[in-house]
Amino acid sequence: MLKEKHFYEFERIRIEPEERVITQDGKRLSLSGKAFDLLLVLLRHHGRLVRKEQLISEVWPDAHVGEGNLNVQITAIRKALGNDCIEAVPKQGYRFVADVVERTEELEDDSIKSSKPKRRIWLFAVAAVLVISAGAYLIFHLWARRVRSRSSTTEALYARALEYERLGDDEQALTALEQALALRPDDKPVCLRAAFLAYGLDQLAKANEYLLRCKTVDAADEAIRLKAQGLSEVLADNPTHGLQIYRLLIDRYPDDTDALYRFSELAADLNRLGEAETALHRCLSQEPENRFCSFEWMYLKIKQNQFDDVLRQYDSLPPNVRDYPWFDEPVGIAFFGNGQLEDARQSFIRLRESQQRLHGTTHFTLAEEWLAGLLIYQGRITDAARRIEQIIRTSDNAQIRGNGLSFLAQTYVAVGDDRTAEKLAMKIPKAQPTPAALRRGALVMAALGDSSGTEHFLSLRSKTANRPLSNGDDHLIRGVLAASKGDNVDGIEEIKLAKDLHPRDEEATYQLGVAYFHAGKYQSALKMFQAVLALKGTVLLDNVPLLIPLATYYIAQCNSHLGNTDAAMSAYSELGRIWSRADDDLKQKYVPPDYGRH
Repeated sequence: MLKEKHFYEFERIRIEPEERVITQDGKRLSLSGKAFDLLLVLLRHHGRLVRKEQLISEVWPDAHVGEGNLNVQITAIRKALGNDCIEAVPKQGYRFVADVVERTEELEDDSIKSSKPKRRIWLFAVAAVLVISAGAYLIFHLWARRVRSRSSTTEALYARALEYERLGDDEQALTALEQALALRPDDKPVCLRAAFLAYGLDQLAKANEYLLRCKTVDAADEAIRLKAQGLSEVLADNPTHGLQIYRLLIDRYPDDTDALYRFSELAADLNRLGEAETALHRCLSQEPENRFCSFEWMYLKIKQNQFDDVLRQYDSLPPNVRDYPWFDEPVGIAFFGNGQLEDARQSFIRLRESQQRLHGTTHFTLAEEWLAGLLIYQGRITDAARRIEQIIRTSDNAQIRGNGLSFLAQTYVAVGDDRTAEKLAMKIPKAQPTPAALRRGALVMAALGDSSGTEHFLSLRSKTANRPLSNGDDHLIRGVLAASKGDNVDGIEEIKLAKDLHPRDEEATYQLGVAYFHAGKYQSALKMFQAVLALKGTVLLDNVPLLIPLATYYIAQCNSHLGNTDAAMSAYSELGRIWSRADDDLKQKYVPPDYGRH
C-alpha cells in the first residue's frame, strides 16, 4: 500500500511537518520545538497576515506567554531560514512572504505487510467487534478528557485575565481572554469581559465584535445580558438608554460591585454625579479596597473640582491598592486642577513609564495625551501639536487617530486659527472616527461658519452611530453655526436650549459665553465664563484644556467692558501667569504687554 507525505518547499528549503524535519539542499537545519510549531502556523497561512494573538493561542494553547516569547521564536526562525522569509507588520502580527509550494509524495508503507496465516472469518469478526468497541470507548474517554481540559484551561486563562486587569495590565488581560476564546469561542462571560476591556482601551469596534461573537445581549444569565445590553447601547452612542439598563442591573443585583462600577462610570460621564456617588459608596462599602471603584471615585471628585480630596484619597489607600498604575492619571489631573503643573507632569510621566513593566502601548499613549494637554493649557500649542501628531502617526488604533485629529482641530479653532482647524477637521473622516469624533468635527465646522461641512459631519456621524444626534448636541451645533455666521439671536437661543438640557455641559456653557460676548451682552457672558472655571475638572476630563485660559481671557475682557478695572487686571494677570511660556503669536493676540508678554 501507498501513503502520502505532506511537505512545504520554498527556495532550496524543504519542511516536513510530520517528521519535524527541515533541510536545505539535503542538509538538515536545526529549529527548536516552539519555533517549529510557530513556523508551521505561518506556513499554513503563507502570504497572509497572522495576528500576534492567533499565533500565541495556537502555539501556546495551554500556557500564558507574552509577545517577548513570540519575538524570540520569530528571531530563531529567521536565523535558521533567513531574515527575508517573514515580514513583521508593526503592532499587528507577521506574514510568511517567501514563495511557498505545498507538495505531497506517495511512499510505500512496508509496515503493514504481514506473513501470518489467515484466520477464520468468524474469529476475525469477533476481534473486529472487540477492537471497535475498545476504540470507541477510548475515543469517548479521550474526548471527554479533552473537553474537561479545555474547560479548566479556559477558566485558568479567565482567572489570569482578571488578575492582569487588577494589576492594571489591561492589554495583557485582553490577550489572555483571546486565548480563552480560542479554546471556547462561545464563552459568554469571557466575551463580555473582553468587550469591557476593549471598550476601556478605546477599541470600540473590537468591543462590539466581542458582544456579537457570543451573542451576549441574548444570554440566559440576566446579569450578563443586562451588562452586555448596556454596553451595546453605549457603543451605539446612546448612553442615556445604556444608563437605564445599568440602573435595572444594579437594582436587580445590588451586591454586584462590577455592576455598580459600570453604572457609576457611565453616570459620571453623563454628569449625573449624585447617582454616580451613591453607586460608588455602595461599591466601596462592600469592598473598601476595590481599585476600580476607587479609581472612578477619584474621577467623580475631579468633576466636582475637589482636587485635594483626590490626593488625600490616593494617599490613604493601602500600598497593595495604591500600586495600581492607572491611579497616576487621576492623581495627575488633580495636580493639574490645583495648578501644580510640575507635579502633574511627573504623575503623567510615571503613567508613561509603567509601560516598561506592563504590556501594550495604552499607558504610554494616554500619558502622552495628558502631557500634550498640559502644553495646550500653557499656550504651547506648537509643542503640543507635535506630540499629538506623533501619536496619530504611530498609533494603529483608528479611534485614537480620529480623536487626536478632532482634539487638535478644536484647539486651533478655539484660538482662531481657522485654516489649520479646517485642514485637520477634513482629515477626520479618513481616520475611521467614532461618532464622538465626528460630532466634534461638526462642532469645528459650525464654529467656522461652514454649513455644508457641518451637515457632512452630522450625516457621517448618523451613519456611524445608526442613531440621531441627541437634542442637546443638535441645539449646540446649530447654535454655534448660527452665531458664527453673525446671527447672535438665533445662536444664543439654540445654545441656551442645549445648556438647559445639560446644565453641566462645559462646551455649551463656553459657547454661550462667546455668543453673549459677541452680542455685546457682557454681564451674561461674564456669568458663563465664570461657570466654565467652576467646571474646571469637567473641562480637563472631557474637553480641550485651552478653555480654562480662554475663559480667563474673556472674563478680563468682559470686566473691562463693564468698567470693572481691578477685576480685569486680576484676570489678565492670571492669564499672563498661565501663559508665561505660551507661543508668541498667542501672547500677542490675548495677553496685554504688562501682563506676561516678554
